[in-house]
Amino acid sequence: MSWVAVGWAMVVLGSGATVLFARRARVRATTGADGLAVGCGAGLALWGVIVVVVATVLQPQ
Repeated sequence: MSWVAVGWAMVVLGSGATVLFARRARVRATTGADGLAVGCGAGLALWGVIVVVVATVLQPQ
């Protein structure tokens, strides 16, 4: 399994979760759980970017 593919999957899933929960929070009254979900999604996307960059740099040529 390629770490670059795993990283991109993390970026896509994290970004999707962030957008989904941010839109939900705008429509109705929010709770702390909504903010936590947005933060976790953004964190997942950030770690995905880190995995992509590190895997690309360390990939054997």
